[in-house]
Amino acid sequence: MDPEKYRNDPDKACYELWGWDTFSSESYLCGVYASAYTARKAMRRHEEEVKAYQSKRLRDTFSINQTTVGEHLAEQDTWWERIRETHRELDLSKEIFARHFDDWFDLMLEKSATPGEYLIPVTEGQEDGCVMNALTVRLCVREEDPLDEDYDSKAPPTYQLSMGMRLNYTRARYCPKSWYTNICSGTDPSKFRAEIEGRVQNHDYKETVGGWFLKDILDAVCGE
Repeated sequence: MDPEKYRNDPDKACYELWGWDTFSSESYLCGVYASAYTARKAMRRHEEEVKAYQSKRLRDTFSINQTTVGEHLAEQDTWWERIRETHRELDLSKEIFARHFDDWFDLMLEKSATPGEYLIPVTEGQEDGCVMNALTVRLCVREEDPLDEDYDSKAPPTYQLSMGMRLNYTRARYCPKSWYTNICSGTDPSKFRAEIEGRVQNHDYKETVGGWFLKDILDAVCGE
């Protein structure tokens, strides 16, 4: 059934069919039905479908929730409002990110051979939903696992240069407080700057890095 057609009859009963993604621990709405019979029929169909491609241990499960059209539409309206607010926050974060990006990249070049963590504080937009507290650059020694079959205790240390973001915890409640993307790694960090500058000359490397960061981090942080 289409609940929108019954918006003027908020007390009309309806039946929501919900799925539970066992792998990601998330619920999702499969459909809304006018009767318990049609909801159960749809549930059996979904159960048969997932048997075809999901293992038993990670298989999605399904349940039926009896509600009213008014309650269902109120929940949907709230959900869509949250989505609109999320996109507004994402757009704001992208604007602020773009204003700091050149400074962030320059800091990465400047500190590419100096072990430590360096940051550019982000103060604007905090009350309006910006997800960033700071943009960071980090050069550290990558720890090797002694249990790894390729481990060599006499090998020189491997350095890893990363660009990252410290997140506003209240906005990033489903994500780590800090998120990094690896830029360079090797045993001689003094060569990192020349390597990065070579990438910039060959193609628009800065925009590529920025694109990765916004897609992999901001979308994940703001996603519901």
